[in-house]
Amino acid sequence: MKMQMLLFLVLFFVFTFSFQGNVAAQDAELDSLENVLKDLQDPWDKFKAITDLSWAYSRKDPYRALFFAEMAKELAILEKDDGLLVNSNYYFGAAHKNLGNYQTALDYFKPYLDYKLEIGEKKRVCFVYYQLGITKLQMGNYLGAIDDLLNNLKLSRELGLKDTEANTLSVLATVQSKLKNFEKAIAYNEEALGIFQSIDDKNGQGQCLANNANYYAILKKYDMADSLYQLGLRLFEETGDQYMLGHTYFNIGELQILKGNYTESEFNILKSIQIRQSLGHQKDLAESHIGLGNLYINQNEGQKALFQYHQARQLVDIVPSLELEKKMTIGLAKTYELLKNFEESTSLYKALNTLSDSILNQEIAQQISELNVRYETEIKENQIQILQKDQVIAKRNQSLFASAALIFLIVSLAVFILYRNRQKNIKRLEEKNGIISKMLEEKEFLIKEIHHRVKNNLQIISSLLQLQSRYIEEPMALAALNEGESRVRSMSIIHHHLYTESNLSQVNVPQYIDNLCSNLLASYNYKNKDINMIKEIDDIALDVSIMIPLGLIINELITNAFKYAFEGRESGEIRISIKEQEGKLLVSVKDNGIGLDLHSTKKGFGNRLIQTFLKKLEAKAETIVNEGTEIKIELDQYKKEVISQASA
Repeated sequence: MKMQMLLFLVLFFVFTFSFQGNVAAQDAELDSLENVLKDLQDPWDKFKAITDLSWAYSRKDPYRALFFAEMAKELAILEKDDGLLVNSNYYFGAAHKNLGNYQTALDYFKPYLDYKLEIGEKKRVCFVYYQLGITKLQMGNYLGAIDDLLNNLKLSRELGLKDTEANTLSVLATVQSKLKNFEKAIAYNEEALGIFQSIDDKNGQGQCLANNANYYAILKKYDMADSLYQLGLRLFEETGDQYMLGHTYFNIGELQILKGNYTESEFNILKSIQIRQSLGHQKDLAESHIGLGNLYINQNEGQKALFQYHQARQLVDIVPSLELEKKMTIGLAKTYELLKNFEESTSLYKALNTLSDSILNQEIAQQISELNVRYETEIKENQIQILQKDQVIAKRNQSLFASAALIFLIVSLAVFILYRNRQKNIKRLEEKNGIISKMLEEKEFLIKEIHHRVKNNLQIISSLLQLQSRYIEEPMALAALNEGESRVRSMSIIHHHLYTESNLSQVNVPQYIDNLCSNLLASYNYKNKDINMIKEIDDIALDVSIMIPLGLIINELITNAFKYAFEGRESGEIRISIKEQEGKLLVSVKDNGIGLDLHSTKKGFGNRLIQTFLKKLEAKAETIVNEGTEIKIELDQYKKEVISQASA
């Protein structure tokens, strides 16, 4: 035991001196940059140097970063430059994020994002989306984080920002881990690691390795986790990233607890405490103290554990965190149980239920809390007014008229304030509704334009096929071209309906069938036969994903009837039926012709096309040959919307 302690002390002092050496080197570099700042005269150059310093200190010393951000803000005000003033918000946000003041960080990032979107500065928009994603991740707003990070990923790939793309993939991995999708998280990190290696970013490589080590530890693959932690640690020591060193040493300490190596665990967690104290990140420091307390519980060191949890308590009181509060409460309950203080331990265990509910419903609880604060404030204000009125009546015996006038004044003022606030809210809502309406109009216009262009392109293809057919003399080739042109036209009709109607995703089935039959009748009734087409179509609309394959099937069936059903006859009848019945869509194409030869049709391309689309629609088909041919199709899964008579 003495030998282990001696080894621990030697390693600890070696780390301390090496850590101080790295810090001293970094401090010298930053001091040099600060000295250069004093000699700069141009406001833009000076602002750039100040913000560079703020960014450099944002992880190392967030309070120092805030000092430089404030200096940048003052320079912008002095120069009366609104652009520089908004730019300073980014550095305030970065510093507050690293201090754990996440809502404050969002309040600074939001106007910066709005400004950069307005002036179209995509690179800065990309960067601030990344910061917003990380901040929301820390706040537990995972859906918001994913939204911002995906926006960042899209822009970083568009702009060719490899380092940003890799960092974003790494953070997306962290979000997936919060959602318990560890395999997906590991895959994201491995993709990011490949990019970091391609650009020789050692710090980024270290982050990916450390994060995947965390996930392997959760999956209880401790040896794999330990190996990745050590690889990441060497990279962070090489780059001097104190922020990630603090995290990695803490995670190694946690892993050693799981492996039962308590001496190594204590050594690593103490390293993380020393680094995090120097950085001033209170939330991370509280996490380290809780981890050390957990270690001492495993060693049955109750008093040592209690001291660490009290250290964490002081930090959590400054930077509240429900997650850390829960971990600390569990640790304290176990500590008091270890110290035989069962009353205190039982009380803490009971408090865990309420605390767990608070974590699960944090957003709702926050909204309820805000409403309660407003409600209690109004009650207190009313109570103060009543007490003041009673005191005035008791001391001065104020007249009834004066009291009524005072009450009337207060009520009038309250009504005026309420009215003014209501008008402001109405105006804000109108502005937002106007923006939403404009966006919807633009979206609708773009979708209609797409359908219009698709329809035009299909018509061009149809026309090209028609032109080509004029130069084809071989009957089978000519028939194939005509059939292909018919299929293209059936799809063109669908897109024509989509851009001319108000519904941009669904096709009016009766109108579509009318147009399709008219086109086919004009194309195939070339022998002057009297073909009567009867349509029995329900007033329904089908989604375009259903209508295109179904339309092509109906086109093939009607085409086959025209071509083969009435050979040797001067007249005939084709009946098309589309009905809804008991949650199913029933489609029927029937003719009173000579009847279909089932063996000869199975080999044709048209039949293979029909079978392909039936499979896509998961539909059933039946062929009945009796005084003509009838093909029945039954669809179980289809999107539908009943058309009102007015629109029909």
